[in-house]
Amino acid sequence: KGITNTGNYKVYPNPAQDEVTIEGEGSTAQLEIYDMSGKQIWTKAVTLNGGSAHLHLALPSGVYSLRLVDDKSNNFTDRLVIIK
Repeated sequence: KGITNTGNYKVYPNPAQDEVTIEGEGSTAQLEIYDMSGKQIWTKAVTLNGGSAHLHLALPSGVYSLRLVDDKSNNFTDRLVIIK
């Protein structure tokens, strides 16, 4: 069974270097980033001021799984590519 996204979010640019922007409908969210083995490598509480947040990730090049759970219990999962 596939992952169902219940939140309306955008994460860009993707691929990214060090910074990404998250746009969405919630006001706060928990952001989690996992490596391809499923290990959580980054987590942060994010405030979406005006519907967006700019984040500096400083992750090495690679492919990651991004999970966002907002204050309305919406879930959003996407693949994130980092290229240095």
